[in-house]
Amino acid sequence: MKVKSIISAMLAAALVACLAVAYAPAAYAANASSAQVLAVGSQAAQSTTKQASSIKIEAQTKAYTGKRLAYTGKVARTGSTGKVTYKYYRDKACTKPIAAKNVKAIGTYWVRATLAADGSFRSAKSNVARFTIAKAKNPLAVHAKALGVNSKTLASKTRTVKALAVSKAKGEKSFKVVKWTTKKAKKYFTVDKRTGKTTVRKGTPAGTYKFKVKVSADGNKSYKGGSKTVTVRIGVKQSTWIEEQGHWEPVYTTVVDQEAYTTTTRVYYTHDGWSSSDRDAARAHHIEVGGHLGWDDIVEEHPAVTHQEQTGQRWVVDTPGHWE
Repeated sequence: MKVKSIISAMLAAALVACLAVAYAPAAYAANASSAQVLAVGSQAAQSTTKQASSIKIEAQTKAYTGKRLAYTGKVARTGSTGKVTYKYYRDKACTKPIAAKNVKAIGTYWVRATLAADGSFRSAKSNVARFTIAKAKNPLAVHAKALGVNSKTLASKTRTVKALAVSKAKGEKSFKVVKWTTKKAKKYFTVDKRTGKTTVRKGTPAGTYKFKVKVSADGNKSYKGGSKTVTVRIGVKQSTWIEEQGHWEPVYTTVVDQEAYTTTTRVYYTHDGWSSSDRDAARAHHIEVGGHLGWDDIVEEHPAVTHQEQTGQRWVVDTPGHWE
């Protein structure tokens, strides 16, 4: 059938071309060649051989990411193998266009696809489909820390500990104990509904206590509400006093046997190199040889003489006394 349609179209185009030549001015008709007539007919035939294309798109919903989102829904197409492009609108009537880069906020958008023509098929436009950006899942993350509390610290006062680490929550947070795994835990522990901090009451007996806490985040305009339940484990250890550990060391005192002192000795000398500390001998030698008689004072310091003597001992602490 397709071949017959093409042949019919070509014959019709040739007939139109012939009629055009027949009714043209005589000068044109006289000079027109059969090759020109066939060319006109061929061009007319080619313009009528492209077939219709079609494209249909379905509605799509995507979760909010904070970034631009593009339509990637189901597409049904026939005919052309050309490129498909999309345009976005704020209304179903497609009178309020919006740039693709701005399609990222929570809400409803409308999209229409255009299928480009190729060598054999014409272009086509799709129906208008709904494109929704919905609230994303709450990225709430909760981690329960295993804690240990010394009973000594609970002997005289109540203690507050942070047993839950919460991150990435969107919206206001709340906390609720949903199960007391250890029966007695309810008597000694409370969890603040707003902050999640856990209070351990004064006098809580030694032991391991477990309870489940549900952490909720309300969400906001971009994220849904969400919750997670975790198990809190708190161990209360019985305190034991560990005695101080250490050792004795001797104590020494310095005893002075002789105090430090200084001595000065005068040495006499003559020009011939002779010297002596004896003044009379120096004078006698000077009379004998003549010349110049001089002297120098030599100062010598003598350190004190001491020794170490033990006078007692002292206690050195290696490990202080403490509760365990």
